[in-house]
Order: sequence, then structure tokens, then C-alpha cells
Amino acid sequence: NQGDTRNMGLFHTNAITLKQMDKTEGRILGAAVFPTISLINHSCAPNVAWSFNQGRNEAEVRVIREISEGEEILACYTDPLLQRAEREKILKFKYNFVCDCQVCSLSDESLAENEKLRREITGLKNNMIDIYSSNPQKALTYAKMRLERIERLRKELTEALPQAYMHCYELALADREEEIANIYKSRGKEIATIVSGENSLWSQIK
Repeated sequence: NQGDTRNMGLFHTNAITLKQMDKTEGRILGAAVFPTISLINHSCAPNVAWSFNQGRNEAEVRVIREISEGEEILACYTDPLLQRAEREKILKFKYNFVCDCQVCSLSDESLAENEKLRREITGLKNNMIDIYSSNPQKALTYAKMRLERIERLRKELTEALPQAYMHCYELALADREEEIANIYKSRGKEIATIVSGENSLWSQIK
């Protein structure tokens, strides 16, 4: 009926997707509406990130960059690595709005450079995955190049950094580069704690 349709619409536009993060993607556990954090608005350059604590069955919100006095708290509703057209399509379809954040408002050379980096990040991940097991040394080169590009867009892509460091860490171990692997481990655990606290694979690595 009309009431059910309205309720489902409200749920889909306000629900937060709950993910269990692994090495490449977040396995979706479900979605839920929360009385407070579901009110957080969207930005493609967020200042907070949410994660899900399965042990406590709670969604948690953490600050991932400095928030100025009076600045709105903002989270990212999409995969932060997507290019602008893909983000626009998802946000319009699922949430029925057009984002005008600082990233989506880029133009000319700034937009072209941002989109170029995002294409390279996606391409390097595909290259890395293709040879992840067969040639870890070459895969590590791709992982390093990918991490460097994500770091260049750190303000926008902080949430992607824990997994990017995980790739570098595991591939360095596979290539028997233990000293380099330990550097990636230290940096990966640091950024993962900021993004998701104990709700990360990094918390299980000693």
C-alpha cells in the first residue's frame, strides 16, 4: 500500500550500509536506519567515516580529518574511489539529489587531474589483482603506485587507505621484503584506527 511504499522509500534513502571489511571489498552485512547518524549528510570529501562493530552490533562514527569550528559533519554515501559521473548516478538514483561538494564542483584542469588519478587508481587495482598470486613483486609495484595516487587525494579518499596499505603489506611479505612490509603495517594500522577503530582487519594483525 501507499504507506508501505513511503516507509520503504524513507528506509532506502536514510539507511546506512553495514560492511565487514576485508582485503579488497567490504562484504555487505545489511543496512539499518539509526536515529542520529543517519541524519549525517553526504560529501565526496567527508570528514567522518562510519563502520560497524559486529561484537556490539553497533554502527560507529569517527572523525577522519580535522573539522573546523562550525563545519558540518559529513560522510560519504558512495564508494569514494568512483569518478564523478558514477557518483552522480548513484546519488541521484538512490538518494535523489545532485552533489555540489568541493570535489563535484571541480572544473577544468582540477577536474581533469582528479578524474585522471581516479582512473589510474582503478586501473592499477585491476592490474594488481590480475597478477596478485602469480607475480607478487610486480603486483607490489602496482600496489605502491596505487597507494601513492590515493595519498595524493587523501582528503577525499582517506577511507580507501587502510585497504591500500593492506595490499602493500601483504605483497611485501609475499616478496619477502619484511622491513618494507613492517613500514606498511605500521602506517596501515595507524590509518585504520582513525577510520574504523577495532572494526578492521588491521586490528587482528599483531
